[in-house]
Amino acid sequence: MEKRLMASFFSSFRAVPALAAAVVLGLLLADGVVSAPAPPVPKGDAGDLALVPADAQGLITLRIADLYKLDIVRKGLAALEKQSGAKTDFVAELRKATGLAPADVERFTSVIVDAKADVSYAIVSTTKPYDRARLLDKLGGAKTVKHGGRTYHVGKIASAPSDVAMYFVNPRVIVYAPRAG
Repeated sequence: MEKRLMASFFSSFRAVPALAAAVVLGLLLADGVVSAPAPPVPKGDAGDLALVPADAQGLITLRIADLYKLDIVRKGLAALEKQSGAKTDFVAELRKATGLAPADVERFTSVIVDAKADVSYAIVSTTKPYDRARLLDKLGGAKTVKHGGRTYHVGKIASAPSDVAMYFVNPRVIVYAPRAG
């Protein structure tokens, strides 16, 4: 079940889990412990994190732009690219799929609302406005659906096992979720 959950989150963002794995790999290969100061807690509006329900069963959040600045992450990513055999360039793949580079992805948040019912979604917060038309173009057979006063776009993304719903929260925040039914 865990594999299915992770596949649904990351099918359209292959570079994001690779970057996360690069962080872990880099830390495992490091000679010493790497520490960094905790980021400041935002006052008032928490932005993208306000989209996470208080009763969520799980939450993984990565500050991709900040992580990508670290040499240890870049080295770990290079090692993963080498291991892939196909000499995959995860950064180029991310840019091709979304028009964004790792430095453009402020935060990637994976939310597990109900693990048993397989209810989950991902929130992507960017440092600059994303190209909405480009993202919609990657959503094959996109249909516009209105629900609860919001407009969603539902379609197929590359290797995703099922349809994906995309919700443009604002010019810098997007929510992706596998479409159930």
